[in-house]
Amino acid sequence: MSTRSYIGKMINNSVRSIYCRHGGYPEGVGQTLLNHYGEKELDKLLDLGGISSLQDTIESTAVMAYHEDVYVDVRKDYFSNDGSMHIDYSYLYEDGKWIVYNHNTNEEHDLKKFLFGKNEINSEYYGSC
Repeated sequence: MSTRSYIGKMINNSVRSIYCRHGGYPEGVGQTLLNHYGEKELDKLLDLGGISSLQDTIESTAVMAYHEDVYVDVRKDYFSNDGSMHIDYSYLYEDGKWIVYNHNTNEEHDLKKFLFGKNEINSEYYGSC
C-alpha cells in the first residue's frame, strides 16, 4: 500500500499543494524536502501538479507528474482528512520551515526537529543544525 501525502506552501493565508502518491512517510518525502526543496525549488515542484513520487530533482520528479493542483482556503482544512484520499502525511512550507502533519495520529511537528538525528540534512536548504 502507498504512503500518500500532500506537499504544500502557505501563500497569502491559503495553501497551494500537490498530491504525492508514494513514499510519503517523513523519512522519504520529508527527508527529500529538507535536503532538496527550498522555497525556489518548491515553487517549481508545485507547478508540476500531483506526482507519483518525489525525487531529488524537479526533472526526475516531472517524469511522473499528474498536473493537478489542490487549493485549500485555510490551513486547518489542509490538515483535515475526511478519509476519502487516505492521506497519511501532509507537508507544509510555512514561515521558512517545513511542517509535517501525521493524519493517523493528528499530530503536527516541525519536520527538521522530527527528523533531527535520524538522517543528514542539507544545510543549503534548511540552515545549519
